[in-house]
Amino acid sequence: MRRRWLGRAALAAAMAVCLATSGCQRKEHEAQASTPRRLKLDTVGAVTRPIPDTLLVTGTLEATTVNDIAANATGRVVAIHGERGDQVKKHAALAKLDVRLAALQAAAANAQAKVASDQAELQAQECARTEKLAASGAVPMAEWERQSWQCKIAKSTMAASQVQATMAAQYVSDGTIRAPMDGHLVERFVEVGQFVTPTTKVATLVSLDELRLRISVPEIQLGGLKKDAAVTFRVAAYGARIFSGTLARVSPVVRPETRDVLAEATVPNGDHALRPGMFATVELQLGTKLASVVPSSAVVVREGTSRVFVVRDGRIEERAVQLGPRVGNEVAVLKGVARDEPIVREPGEEVKNGLFAE
Repeated sequence: MRRRWLGRAALAAAMAVCLATSGCQRKEHEAQASTPRRLKLDTVGAVTRPIPDTLLVTGTLEATTVNDIAANATGRVVAIHGERGDQVKKHAALAKLDVRLAALQAAAANAQAKVASDQAELQAQECARTEKLAASGAVPMAEWERQSWQCKIAKSTMAASQVQATMAAQYVSDGTIRAPMDGHLVERFVEVGQFVTPTTKVATLVSLDELRLRISVPEIQLGGLKKDAAVTFRVAAYGARIFSGTLARVSPVVRPETRDVLAEATVPNGDHALRPGMFATVELQLGTKLASVVPSSAVVVREGTSRVFVVRDGRIEERAVQLGPRVGNEVAVLKGVARDEPIVREPGEEVKNGLFAE
């Protein structure tokens, strides 16, 4: 009986120890769960410094040089060169006309010019001989005067013949219609077999090396416009790529209907990426102003909104911000961040609003 009682007591003691141990472990787990996870983050303070004061406007790219090329000759087209979009060099042939008749006329004009030249030379020799005879009294002065007039007529006839020969050669040359400049072919308006006249438009050529950005600036911002001011812009075709130009011209009048002024910037386009007609979102520099600046890497875009993560009182705050211009590897924050506030330099996916930070 006593042994049975001792066995039961030992079993009860063992169960008490087990329950006590499980309770301790549960408390340890609960304590660990109640301790919040803290992220170790690299932060940087928002710095106030002068940044470009820019005006956001819209604009349209236009060609600086556009040439509508006329035939400048009469004839039937026998060959064409180039199609829409082709790049052509200055003096490159765009079309050729049938110049067989013009070539025959040029040959006849050259022959006539040679005859006139020979006649003028012969007449000059005769004039020189008559002048000597007149000086010695062998021939009357009237004969000398007549020969002198003949010499002048022969010279004029030779000059006229040479002009006719030059014109005939030009007609032959005009039979090849050439590009007046380096550029791209926008449109070709003639086909083989078509009869053209000097006023017939053959093609349109545009230069893409330098474009003109036409922008509308509100009247209230007119005082900030300065010639040679920097202009940056983006176009839809190239996403985040930034293009630049220089403000070159400002209209002297304000348009009464829209209360704005037209301005033009010159835009270098060496790689021909930009095209006339493109719509542009433009930042026009008006001067400088003070603003908070943070590293560009601190800004993330979520749900279409620019955001930064601020560490405040040991916790992470996700804030929507309004961005200004970019300067190198930094970007201005116009709204949403105060001076010297600690900003997470490179927030990863694990950085979320409300978490604790070391």
